[in-house]
Amino acid sequence: MARHQLGKELDDKEVHLITRWLDSLTGRIPRADIELDEASRAIVLEPGYPGKL
Repeated sequence: MARHQLGKELDDKEVHLITRWLDSLTGRIPRADIELDEASRAIVLEPGYPGKL
C-alpha cells in the first residue's frame, strides 16, 4: 500500500511496527456497542438468519 499509494518503500522495522499495531486492533466488539442501520438490522436480527448476532 505504501508503495502503490504513496510511492514509498517501508523498511523491515516499519513493517514490523505496523503489523504490531494492526494486531493490537483484534478483539470482539460488545454487542451493545454495535449500531446497525435499518437495512442491516433487518438482515441480522431476522429470525433464522444464519449470520444472526
